[in-house]
Amino acid sequence: MATKRTSKPIKRSMPDMTVPPEVSANIIATGEWKRLATILDLTEIDLAILSFYCLAYATFQEARIKLATEGLTAKTGTGHVIPNVHLGIANTASKLCRAFAKELGLTPMARGELGGTTPDDDIDLPE
Repeated sequence: MATKRTSKPIKRSMPDMTVPPEVSANIIATGEWKRLATILDLTEIDLAILSFYCLAYATFQEARIKLATEGLTAKTGTGHVIPNVHLGIANTASKLCRAFAKELGLTPMARGELGGTTPDDDIDLPE
């Protein structure tokens, strides 16, 4: 006969929200950490994902800055025009940001899947 499991409530304590060293080495990542750490309801195990998100976000922003100053293309030593290497970096970082944002519940769809509110929840529609 199978034994019945009873679930015990998990005691949640506030994690230490100090900016970790790998994030604090980058000013953009640090700013994003500080912004999100104050609005997200995180546990200790969520902090690694938040670190990954902040670092990917910083990489994306830095690549965008390079693209704004250097342009979308570059010339090789032989004069051929090729995509700027920062375009690939920005695209990869953008994909990582979206994946980590979903895990953290930062997108409207993720909030809906997690049972949170979406912007549409606040809109009163006429009947």
